[in-house]
Amino acid sequence: TVGSSTAFFGSSISITLVGILLNSFVIAIVVFVFVNDGIRSALWSYRIYVLSYGVSFVAKSFVLQPYVFHKYASDGLHKRRHALFMMCDIGWMAYNLIIGFTVALLRACYYVLYAVVAVAFLDFSVLPDQFKAYDTAHKAFLATVWSHHRHHSPLVHVAADAIKHGRDPARPPLSRAAKRWHLAYTLIHNPTLKP
Repeated sequence: TVGSSTAFFGSSISITLVGILLNSFVIAIVVFVFVNDGIRSALWSYRIYVLSYGVSFVAKSFVLQPYVFHKYASDGLHKRRHALFMMCDIGWMAYNLIIGFTVALLRACYYVLYAVVAVAFLDFSVLPDQFKAYDTAHKAFLATVWSHHRHHSPLVHVAADAIKHGRDPARPPLSRAAKRWHLAYTLIHNPTLKP
């Protein structure tokens, strides 16, 4: 029988301990999610997936395993009904394959969508504010815009012209009204210079 093997008994104890540790880890994550607003808002967008996974996990753990597997298929150490035991085993394997494939597919779709948006739009970062420093494409775009503004700013050009050519002695100095007119004209055509 299955219960006479010490290897099976030891492996079932170790699997039980791993399950207890995983359940404790899941409970810690759930508590952390309800405390942290950012993660809670991110999970809210995946609420249908999380809800369906939670319902299926509860049904498997609290209905199928205690009432079907342990009551009818096995008593913990001995197989009572071999066919039902194998159906439960294969069913759980299929369930885990489906959940694993769905999670992998959703992650792949999410990363492809992120990559398309991140490549197509460089003027904003698709990452949250605390992770924008890691978006190298967005940082490179901002550096390009900043250096273009720094080298092509009207103030820089006027200052460079004034330094290069100096004041022409043959040209009379501008009146106060002319200076104000030039300032107003510059501000109208360059709205970024307005305070």
